[in-house]
Amino acid sequence: MGNYEVVYNGTMLGTDMLTVCHFQGSELSDEDKQVWADLIRSEMVDNLQGALMTSVAYDGITIREDIPGSVGVTYPFTLGTLTGTNGSSSLIPQSALLLRKYADTAVRPNQGRIYQGGLPANAVNSSGRFSGPTVTDVQLFWQDQRIVNLVGGSSLQMVIKSSNPTAPNTVAYNPVSRIVAAAIPVTQRRRKEGQGS
Repeated sequence: MGNYEVVYNGTMLGTDMLTVCHFQGSELSDEDKQVWADLIRSEMVDNLQGALMTSVAYDGITIREDIPGSVGVTYPFTLGTLTGTNGSSSLIPQSALLLRKYADTAVRPNQGRIYQGGLPANAVNSSGRFSGPTVTDVQLFWQDQRIVNLVGGSSLQMVIKSSNPTAPNTVAYNPVSRIVAAAIPVTQRRRKEGQGS
């Protein structure tokens, strides 16, 4: 069984916009990893691309085995860089849509976070929340990332990685059961009021 750290290599206005997730599952060949990268691009086209501004681009993923000293290898998208298609010129660069990862178990870690940036100001409605269609599109994309089935039978599941796996009632990796998007814009610099870690 392999444990992988995957970086979704994005940029916004030419500045890195990276999302790091962890996965557990089949041992993967280099060919499997390239197929995985291209599957992610396909799922971005299906659900995420229309929500992202044209100044946002993803060009591939970086995968490394989640062991000390391991070096990541970048797998560019075979069909090229994917650019957002939302033509709004009004940007909210300090805000992101928060998605919570849950493992439906009492064993820790059972919560994690994903921040999706690159969304335009017109995705926020008059009540100051992300609009329903934007929330739905982003959540569908990340929900698709939760379970990965590759040609040839290889499969992986997104996991929440523990920062202290030797603590009581804790495992090193806990499978993500569900991903839930929150409509209130957040920043990564500070916790959202009323929310835990």
